[in-house]
Amino acid sequence: MFHRANRSIVFVLGTWAILIAGPSWSGLPVPDNASGLSIRFDELENYARTNSPQMRILAEELLKLQAERDNALQWSNPEVGYDRETGETLQEWQITLRKRLVMPFAQSKGRDGWADRVRSGELQADQSTSNLLADLKAGYIHLSLLEEFLLHLEQLDGIVMEAAQTANDRFNEGDMSGVERYLIQLAALSIDAARRNVVQEQGEFAAYWTSEMGIPFGSNTHLVTSIKFQPVELASPTDYIARLEDRPGIRSLTVLQQALGKQAAAARPSLIPGLDVYAGYKRFDPQLEGYVAGIAMSLPIFDRNAAAARIHRAEERIVEHELALLKARTAGEIEALVHLIGDAKHGLSTLHVQLEDDPPMMSKLLYSYQDGRLSLDAFLNSIQIEVAGMSDYYDQLNGYYRNIFRLEAITGSQIVSFER
Repeated sequence: MFHRANRSIVFVLGTWAILIAGPSWSGLPVPDNASGLSIRFDELENYARTNSPQMRILAEELLKLQAERDNALQWSNPEVGYDRETGETLQEWQITLRKRLVMPFAQSKGRDGWADRVRSGELQADQSTSNLLADLKAGYIHLSLLEEFLLHLEQLDGIVMEAAQTANDRFNEGDMSGVERYLIQLAALSIDAARRNVVQEQGEFAAYWTSEMGIPFGSNTHLVTSIKFQPVELASPTDYIARLEDRPGIRSLTVLQQALGKQAAAARPSLIPGLDVYAGYKRFDPQLEGYVAGIAMSLPIFDRNAAAARIHRAEERIVEHELALLKARTAGEIEALVHLIGDAKHGLSTLHVQLEDDPPMMSKLLYSYQDGRLSLDAFLNSIQIEVAGMSDYYDQLNGYYRNIFRLEAITGSQIVSFER
């Protein structure tokens, strides 16, 4: 959020000069040998996919899920057995190989269930990636607009200093009191206070954003793309909501629900859940030998695996409710975002045209003050309104793009792009 502490114009001591922090965010320590890094907006996604720690976490979580699948589905190890019996006149020994076999039905359902779980994890990773990229894009916009706000404050400072020179000349000529000259000096100090707030916010947010992007600490980072207001055309909320079934976040829960159903079926009670087969060589001393083979099975008297099946069924119902809740929440969020974006676009359109005026409005007011057609009180009030208005404008523009990127992440639509 852009600071509005200056709105009450509580004047504090400070310097007159506006020292713009610049795109390298000088509030962060930068080594003398730090290399420069320029990032265009259209390069952000590729850079983040390669360097962002959050992206790496998502990739490792998916690898972990795949490893869990392999661990659950791997074949059990065979067992080697040996026993020996010695009597008064006879010795007997044998060596056997034993293996546990799972019933084909349960094994097939288990594999299908895990395949769906991994697919669900992949879809969720896709949605999490889209959400993360939306946040990183919004961060790029936020830092760029903070820089733009600082440039506007610098221009405003130059206008106020010209007015201060005019006021000083009038004071020397006896046409202005010392109080009036003091007030205009305080106005200049208030702009510097606003600048300090923005520089502080810029430094704090830059530290967060660069770490999320995976940009090395201390890098001299330059955001190349100029961010201006762009009116966007949106579809209706109904159209966006209709696309939700194809989005990774929704599909992830749908596939997970199917996976849990299959795993519950694989774990359901069975008269013969599995078999142990064994075979081996047997020898009777002194001269007799032969082979042994057998089969063993567990009797489902006490443990029929019913609890494991109930766990999967309960998880399946939980996911079913989560899916319904996600659809309802997402539909409501889409409707709200479309309304917010449209409302902001209407308000920003007029302000954007005025801010693009050349010369800017404050320059016109300065000329009026210098010509004596505007009083000092009116000029100082205009400064207060200008600083507060610029803060509101950049705050709304920042929110406008943040909501657009969020809508893009939810719906998978391309809504806005920026020139290189």
